[in-house]
Amino acid sequence: MAWVHPAGLSSAPGEEEPPQAPPAAPSVTPAAPSAPPASAARPADRGAGGPVHETARGAVTKDTFECPPPDPSWPHGAPEPEATIPVPGRIEDPFPGYRDLASFRAAVCNCRKCSLGRTRNKFVFGVGGENARLVLVGEAPGAEEDAQGEPFVGRAGKLLDQILAAVNLERGEDVYICNILKCRPPGNRDPLQEEVEQCEPHLVKQLQLIEPRLIVALGRMAAQVLLRTTAPLSRLRGQVHEYQGVPLLVTYHPAALLRNPNWKRPTWEDVQEMKRLLDSFGERGGGS
Repeated sequence: MAWVHPAGLSSAPGEEEPPQAPPAAPSVTPAAPSAPPASAARPADRGAGGPVHETARGAVTKDTFECPPPDPSWPHGAPEPEATIPVPGRIEDPFPGYRDLASFRAAVCNCRKCSLGRTRNKFVFGVGGENARLVLVGEAPGAEEDAQGEPFVGRAGKLLDQILAAVNLERGEDVYICNILKCRPPGNRDPLQEEVEQCEPHLVKQLQLIEPRLIVALGRMAAQVLLRTTAPLSRLRGQVHEYQGVPLLVTYHPAALLRNPNWKRPTWEDVQEMKRLLDSFGERGGGS
């Protein structure tokens, strides 16, 4: 389905609310301090974090989707570094030993902390530039993402690319795309709470390394996890939230738009606001 703005696109599971007209001018709503649940950040069994890796900052692209083989010296493969226990308030670095996306991905891509590590085909880390101004966060990989190791490559991903192109953006140096979960839930079922708790520290670290100017939550589940809320998507749209000091917008998941054309118009309004905010922030290294 082609993206032809501004009329016509569905919801990721559970996005059942009808669209509501957004307010004329988005308001700023600070989110409650966000920190990974305690169960997602247990003390390290073999020492917190990992070795400091001094590699060049750069994009995680298709060339880096293959996970390095586990270390044969460990009976069950190389252990993933454990997330450290966060303190109240601003999120502490859950993986302090890693200073770039490539080394962090190599350290965690053999993760087996939950059952999804046993059923996945590929660990879907993310794609885009390490200095991206914009980060798009979805829910979890689907079948095609699980097969290719890249987020948003199926029908919803193609639609997302069209939406970005409509405002002169594309995945790459200035746009980073990832999900709350890095492994596909069997049958594309909804993520379980324990899976979110185990995987969210990976996303926290990604956002800390990238330091984006703007985050966009794609769909209800991503928005509720990032904002620590149970509010429906219809109440979260149309305003500028905040995640750890970074502006955050909420819009429909591209998969939702494939099922319900009525959500295309409000999504286009969200995308226009996204572009307006990005333009107001300027380029990296420029003014605010």
